[in-house]
Amino acid sequence: MSEATFTCPRCGNEHPDSEKKEVFVNEGGTETKKTLCPKCLDETLNEADQAVGVEGDEKKAAVAVGEAAESTDRETYGEQGRDTTGEGPRS
Repeated sequence: MSEATFTCPRCGNEHPDSEKKEVFVNEGGTETKKTLCPKCLDETLNEADQAVGVEGDEKKAAVAVGEAAESTDRETYGEQGRDTTGEGPRS
């Protein structure tokens, strides 16, 4: 039995459902969920001014980027590039 797949809207490639990554973006004042592949998620994070880990709809963890990171009402896990744990930089 083969695994279900999804098409990444950013790159257009088909990937196994197990690779789905949830990203929340603010487009025109409305928070929108996108399901990206791991490579496109990395590219989106690298392009974003701000990103914060949040609770996802389908997955336990997701990412809110840009204005969505500032205005999300989801439970957050920490901001990209900032130490919110008090443990110092990761090695």
